[in-house]
Amino acid sequence: MRACHIFEIFEKTLKPTGYLSLDRLQNIGHSLTQNSSYDGGYLDAFNETILEAAWAVEPFIGNHLYGVKLEDVLWFGKTKVTVVK
Repeated sequence: MRACHIFEIFEKTLKPTGYLSLDRLQNIGHSLTQNSSYDGGYLDAFNETILEAAWAVEPFIGNHLYGVKLEDVLWFGKTKVTVVK
């Protein structure tokens, strides 16, 4: 799976709810490494990076009055994806 594919799933899931994506950069997360973040880019509509290792998934959604930002760290392994607790 590529970063842009997970963003596409997010957009399709969000659309019928009536909520909006409030992130000013229009992304829902970013890559994580041991000593850095963002090296693999953002989870957005344009990033073709294949998802491997750790990624922060943190959509910021809401309406014109309120917003909420949720965060999970996902580990993209060779055969499965794990939510890191």
